[in-house]
Amino acid sequence: MRHIIFASLIGIHICMLPGCKGQATREAGHSRNQAAIGGPFENRELTYYGIPEAINATDTSAGWTLDGQKMLLTGTIYQADGKTPAPDVLLYYYQTNTAGRYQHRPEEPRSMPPNERGQTHGYIRGWVKTDSSGRYCIFTVRPGVYPTWDEPAHIHATVK
Repeated sequence: MRHIIFASLIGIHICMLPGCKGQATREAGHSRNQAAIGGPFENRELTYYGIPEAINATDTSAGWTLDGQKMLLTGTIYQADGKTPAPDVLLYYYQTNTAGRYQHRPEEPRSMPPNERGQTHGYIRGWVKTDSSGRYCIFTVRPGVYPTWDEPAHIHATVK
């Protein structure tokens, strides 16, 4: 089942929108007439690294304590019809710190150590599960632009 995220994430580049780099290809089985959100998801196994047993509709990221512009991301996830709210849907997110880096901080419980290829989602990451009305809230800090300045500041979101 495909879910679409519409919310107050406007103003932040979400890397599940078709305009993102590396997501122009279509998944197998989708015709040109079907709307596809996102595309191939590299490192999808990292989505579940350190996932807690209990997940709420509201989360406060480790970035909330950083100096920088505080943000409250709220949204509603809908079922495939685009009208019916989808309860109990898992949304995983990760982002850079205010300096634009995905850092590993061993002292942070959610922090992900780099894998054998040096890839990590860092320590500003978390999960929310939509409430009975399909809604979620994330308290965080505005992410920084990558040091290479090749993409705007953004938060990655994966809907399961």
